[in-house]
Amino acid sequence: MEIGKGLIKKSDNEEVEITLGRYKFDLEDGTPLLVQKGSERDDDDPTFDIGIDNEPTGYFRENTNTGRTNVFGGGEKLDEFIRSVETNHGYYIARYEAGKGDGDKPVSRVGEVVWNNITQSRAAEVSHGIYEGKESYASDLVNSYAWDTAIVYIQAMGNKNYANRTVENLSIQNTGVSGDERCHICDMAGNVYEWTTEYSTLTVGDNNYPCVFRGMYDGSSTYFTASRYYAGSGDFALYNGFRPLLYLK
Repeated sequence: MEIGKGLIKKSDNEEVEITLGRYKFDLEDGTPLLVQKGSERDDDDPTFDIGIDNEPTGYFRENTNTGRTNVFGGGEKLDEFIRSVETNHGYYIARYEAGKGDGDKPVSRVGEVVWNNITQSRAAEVSHGIYEGKESYASDLVNSYAWDTAIVYIQAMGNKNYANRTVENLSIQNTGVSGDERCHICDMAGNVYEWTTEYSTLTVGDNNYPCVFRGMYDGSSTYFTASRYYAGSGDFALYNGFRPLLYLK
């Protein structure tokens, strides 16, 4: 998708401009509210939740704090990602949720068995390593800026209220076959929850929940495309998957 390079013309000739940022989405109609531009990101970026009243609660953040134990190579690459998007006017997120393929690198192909049962740190590690050593481009686990801006783009292209879309099937599907495809991007609204580099400040007693996943799992109707939810750094389950992103250096 093109970001910050003039206006994008839709099929009906309407022109829209897409801004890289973290967004809240109205829980009724999906209207995006820009919380923070990528170009204005700093280590005191806002924390927010998408709760019943759509107001900040202070749980969710995204910055370059590399001291976090839940991120492998994700947080410290965020500024590099934002600079790339501002310079090159775009980025790519995988068309499909990550498939296991035949090795230790995720694949993005239709019909693959979803790579689930994976912790956030492992998802970040394998996403980071897809193009390790390449001089001109890099990969990473999807971050909150990339996820939110993709929703804005998908909606701007005529897919109204995709932010609140849910897709329910009786079981986890292979990649790209659930019927949830918008702008050639599949399964953001369903199949499995997707780990991100965003993190949560939530603690309950002696327990903390630093990891964040987005989207919806097909076995639950509680969540939707724009949902955020917190988890422990060692958590993994059938419903935890991920999606890498790619950008130019």
